[in-house]
Order: sequence, then C-alpha cells, then structure tokens
Amino acid sequence: PCLVGALLVAVPITGSYAAAVTVLLNSSPAHECFLEVERDRTNPDFEPCDSAIEIQALGRKEVAATHANRGILFSREGRLRAALQDHNRAVKLAPELSATWINRANVYMRAQRFPEALSDLDVAIRIADDRLGIAHYNRALLFQRIGDIESARIDAERALTLHPESEEILGFARALNIVELPRAMPTKETQDDADQPDTDEKP
Repeated sequence: PCLVGALLVAVPITGSYAAAVTVLLNSSPAHECFLEVERDRTNPDFEPCDSAIEIQALGRKEVAATHANRGILFSREGRLRAALQDHNRAVKLAPELSATWINRANVYMRAQRFPEALSDLDVAIRIADDRLGIAHYNRALLFQRIGDIESARIDAERALTLHPESEEILGFARALNIVELPRAMPTKETQDDADQPDTDEKP
C-alpha cells in the first residue's frame, strides 16, 4: 500500500535522564537547544546547541541529548552527514537511551541505509524504555518502505497497543488494514428512516 504522509518520529531529548539536572536551567544553552527542536522551524538556530556542547558544563547524558537534538536539526536541513556525526556521538555517550538509536535510525532511513536503520531500531526495541512505541512505529515504517508488509503490520499493531491515542499510528495501521475504519454515525434522517415500518408490498 502507498502510505503517503507517514513520517518517522524524531525524539528530542531533555536533560531529565541525568541525575545532575540542576545544570539545565531554563535559560541554559542545552535547554534552548531542546526548545529549538521543539519549535520545528525552517531555519533553526544552531547556536544554543553549539554553545551547550562547547561551553556548558554538562554531564554525559546531557551532552548526548544535546548532540541528538542538534542532529535532529541537521537532519531537518538535509545535512545528513553532520546529523549522523552528532547521532553517532549521542549513541556512543548514552547507548542505554533508546532515543539515541531511534534518531540515528531516522538518518539512516533518509540516506536509504536500511540495514543500519533496522539494526538501530532493533536495539531501541530491546532497550524497551518509554520510547518503545515510537521504536515499533518507526520500524513499521521501515518494513513498509522495504516491502515487508507483514512485519510492518506486526510492529504497527504493537505501536498502536502502546499508543492507542495516536492518530498518526492509527492512520498508518488503517492503511495496512490492521484496524477497520469506524462506521459512519447515522444522521437523524437515516435513523428516522430506519424507524419507519417497511411499507413495501410483497409480491
């Protein structure tokens, strides 16, 4: 099936994973880097991310998060090589965070390096943290992209189980014929017609 509009989910990373969260004040470069990803602008400002990495005293996971967030910004601009360098650094610094693997897999997908993308998503799913549903959804998109529709259905079902409120995942699952489209609600006119006795004469 053609799944136009189905998009990979990137995972901006906050500093909440780290113990020393006191370094991430609301006015800090690392926090501003995270917010820049959240803003999803056409021309992002890389300066907060650069400052956080080069100047701000950050712990290991905060540095990984900032590399991952800058990698997302690079990817949005189509600068895949720079994005991959940041995501490689994030994975090396914090391999226990599934988000680092998910974000790198997204870059591999855009570069059509599908085996590497699949390998990273497999790792993210084995980590099984609070990003598990996103990992399953992105892997479903990958399987659909390479033509493995049955595997795509399995992952989409798992993603939908974890995120039943997600319209994006629900739409993807419907496109794969996993869930039925909801029946149209009867209008007052159709309900009135249904309540009328059958007056047709029988032959």
